[in-house]
Amino acid sequence: MLLLKDRLSTRNILRRKKMHLESYNCVLCQLATEETVEHLFLGCQFAKEYWALIGITIQADQDIILAVEQVRAQSHPNFFLMVTILMR
Repeated sequence: MLLLKDRLSTRNILRRKKMHLESYNCVLCQLATEETVEHLFLGCQFAKEYWALIGITIQADQDIILAVEQVRAQSHPNFFLMVTILMR
């Protein structure tokens, strides 16, 4: 899974690959925070609001693997399976 292997093309990964962008900050929020996997899925206000919309609560400032476990524990097995398949 690309998310867990830190292989998603987030802006911080593109910076590491020497790709020039005007900004490496998250475009989904106003925090002027660099877009990382952790920020995009856990720390971004946009992400927090949408997790809440589907009834999932994720503790702040934790490892992405533990967050995935929290999503699995709080969601229907079919939902989690579908999300896992879509993220591959």
